[in-house]
Amino acid sequence: MSTSLTLVIPTRNRAEMAMSAVAGLLAEGGEELRLVVSDNSPDEDHATRLTEFCDRLGEPRLTYLRAPELPMPTHWNWALDQALARNG
Repeated sequence: MSTSLTLVIPTRNRAEMAMSAVAGLLAEGGEELRLVVSDNSPDEDHATRLTEFCDRLGEPRLTYLRAPELPMPTHWNWALDQALARNG
């Protein structure tokens, strides 16, 4: 039986911070690490930069999700639900 660890990075208009978190975690984590970036950015520039960054990585351990526009506490719950559904 293999184990994995999924980390969820919810973000809103913080593309650079999310990109730094993704890069650092992927560099340190092993094959068992999974990352879910859930982007709730109403600012299209932040969303575009983060989407393009995640696409460029081509990393199978990374999932980028564009959340519907939600208040952050609701977004956090949405992001966790999405991560659980993908790893269930």
